[in-house]
Amino acid sequence: MANKYDFYIIEDDYLGDFEQKNSYKSIYEMDNNERVIYLKSFSKIMFPGQRLGLVVLPIKLIQKFLDIKEIVDIQTNVISQSIMQTFITSGLYNYHKNNIIDKHRQKVNVLRQSLNKHFTNYEFNDNHKMHTVIKLPKTINMNSLYNNLYKSKILVDDYQKNYIKNFKNNYKFLKLNTTNIAENKIDIGLQLIKKCINSSKSF
Repeated sequence: MANKYDFYIIEDDYLGDFEQKNSYKSIYEMDNNERVIYLKSFSKIMFPGQRLGLVVLPIKLIQKFLDIKEIVDIQTNVISQSIMQTFITSGLYNYHKNNIIDKHRQKVNVLRQSLNKHFTNYEFNDNHKMHTVIKLPKTINMNSLYNNLYKSKILVDDYQKNYIKNFKNNYKFLKLNTTNIAENKIDIGLQLIKKCINSSKSF
């Protein structure tokens, strides 16, 4: 379609490092017509403040990209690039990445066990992705739920931000992320969330 109608696909593969399956292929890998602009960030493995990523461009877009980038920021921080290059070529990046992924998987396993214990009547995606989504009943009053979660010091985004405007089939849900929570607090957190959900049902 991109080739036929002359447009480009932007692929932001910011979670690609967490895909360990051999069957996983990025859209860029499947592109035979140079129609994919591939973006990758190191923020999930390193730290968000690093502000360093990479882009792989179709050949015909490279010069245009360089011209625009020169106008925007003249030059990417050379020290950050040099440190990252050394980190990668020394093998430390892969070592660090594997440690981060292992810790993430441990947390996800704890989350899965807690979900199976406290949310047996709810649908949720059972996998090792960065986000776990719990589908909520239609009877949930979302304003009341957000208020209850806030009082319990649980941070949450409005689920409607994940839908385009006026989309009709916008199921209510909560999106969980264990990145910034200690492993031993996951079960406690889910119990609090369950309590907030139960007290937010409108009949």
